[in-house]
Amino acid sequence: MRPRTLGATLGLVVIAGCGGGGTDVCDKVATGLNDLITKAAPCSSSTPPTPLTADQCRQSIGNCTDADKQKLGDFGSCLSALPTCSPATLSSWQSSVQDCLSKLQGISSSC
Repeated sequence: MRPRTLGATLGLVVIAGCGGGGTDVCDKVATGLNDLITKAAPCSSSTPPTPLTADQCRQSIGNCTDADKQKLGDFGSCLSALPTCSPATLSSWQSSVQDCLSKLQGISSSC
């Protein structure tokens, strides 16, 4: 993923439902996405996206299944565990971000 596409990816995640179920899931998603914004900054020259709040996430939880919520929570936790990007580690960092994004596979379309 190129640094310029980071904002678009974050936007898609938010539009896709960005959470589900409980405080824990929304806190994980919001924290993970906001950690990603911070950790991507050294490798990006674009304006960072607007941070996500857990309350914004909670407004979108109505149609998520328990399985969706688990995937979203795992995604948020994965993002929070990422190291900070640096120009020297950009390629491996991008691969790690892709690994986190793969945790969203299979989320129901209603979520």
